[in-house]
Amino acid sequence: MIAATALVVAAAVEGSRDDGYVQLHPMHPLYLFGLDGSRAVMPLAELDPDSAAFSRFAIVRSNEGPWHWLGRAALDREGWTYAMFGGIGTYQSADGSKASGTATTIQLGFFPEQHVGVVANWFFGWRNNNELQTLFETRYTLELQGYLAQAGALHFGLYGGGGGATRLEDGVVGGNSSSLALQGGALVQLDFNTRLALTARIGQTYAHDERMSEAMLGLSVY
Repeated sequence: MIAATALVVAAAVEGSRDDGYVQLHPMHPLYLFGLDGSRAVMPLAELDPDSAAFSRFAIVRSNEGPWHWLGRAALDREGWTYAMFGGIGTYQSADGSKASGTATTIQLGFFPEQHVGVVANWFFGWRNNNELQTLFETRYTLELQGYLAQAGALHFGLYGGGGGATRLEDGVVGGNSSSLALQGGALVQLDFNTRLALTARIGQTYAHDERMSEAMLGLSVY
């Protein structure tokens, strides 16, 4: 519940920002905020290197002159990222049976540049076993993500990483198990905002001497 609330808040804040390009009149007022806390206002056409060096940031207001919106900026992954996914995964019981169940993942990470990032995963999955008891799977992994190609608003990438896995299973002798977890798969992203993207991940994880599959869909916030 806390993770979902954090995602909604982060998505609302980042999604409300209009990152993009606008065409302005040369005399449109430009408000400069200096490094020393001072402020100044000047026409856009009078901005020079000295004024830019003086400024910590600057703003323009849409109600103070002609405002021709040219379009939003491209998806910007650089910096911190937060994501939450839900979907389906396969889990093998200690009795050898395998079946599908719910799969969820929470991610927190950092992209030092646009196409490559490192994220920490907290994975939780569960299903009923043959004894009508709960099989619960948790994984804590670190993964490298790389987005290698793009076609319009679609981005294609790969991920791979490793960490630990724990299985807690009721009703089966030897149902509890901990092991190394290795994972990898493919990523597909649909960007609809400079800071938000719908992300699908399809992959496999090797843990508990078995290979498990998962397919999930979620929202990534940058």
